[in-house]
Amino acid sequence: MAPPKTDQSNPTSRLLLQIRASVAEFERDMIRERTWAGLRVAN
Repeated sequence: MAPPKTDQSNPTSRLLLQIRASVAEFERDMIRERTWAGLRVAN
């Protein structure tokens, strides 16, 4: 199933898209940090 198209025709929509992308990047970085911390503890 394809994701819905995001309207980028106005500043508010672009801002919300950028915020969502930043939150996704932050979550990915946090997962990476927790994974590495767990691996260090396990060794």
